[in-house]
Amino acid sequence: MRFLVLVPVLFAACGASPATPEEKPREATILDFGTTWVYADPNGKEYTCRIEGPMAVEGMPCVAVRGANVGISLMRWHSADVTYWSLSESGEVQVHAVGEGESRLIARSPVAAYKKGAERGHSWEARFYAIDPKTGVEDTASCKFICGGRKTIGLPVGEFQTYYVVEEWRFAGQVQVRVENWWEEKLGIIQQVYHRVDADGHDRETLHLVLKTKLVVKNIPRKNP
Repeated sequence: MRFLVLVPVLFAACGASPATPEEKPREATILDFGTTWVYADPNGKEYTCRIEGPMAVEGMPCVAVRGANVGISLMRWHSADVTYWSLSESGEVQVHAVGEGESRLIARSPVAAYKKGAERGHSWEARFYAIDPKTGVEDTASCKFICGGRKTIGLPVGEFQTYYVVEEWRFAGQVQVRVENWWEEKLGIIQQVYHRVDADGHDRETLHLVLKTKLVVKNIPRKNP
């Protein structure tokens, strides 16, 4: 299937008088509702993420990302699971939680999925928790984010300057999932590799995805009729 060029799309305002100049649309962000990513694996199978929202996690406003994109399990892609994001004041994407329902892990505090300007080797950590509704027992996990610095990568849709960030998810003190993300500031994740790791540190399962298309929805303010 032919790869498409990334094109921002504008939806026309409704109810405006033809004689009235249109208001300038605000700058779109990667967390605008309706923003959609389509990824493809080496076999051409497509995986889609879409911004839903608004949402709240522990009373904190964020948006839901239907799909996976940032997460701790390959199954999150196959089940169209949800992660919860917000933008920090500095424009960094923050993770609030991953998963849905009883399987949702909530961050102790929102954590940056990548940090603008982070140098190679810079790292930061977060802790996540979930309460078993049947037993009331708390289950915990931790994630270490490691910046690999800036990397230029070429994909069928173009060449990109990216931040390379690795997620290492630990359960019971052991790394069980390793996720490589290539972030582009305005487009989000454009390439991702999941590694499910066994007790000896070897890959049990991998999933390699590259961006195929991304539709950015820019919200244009409506005018009074």
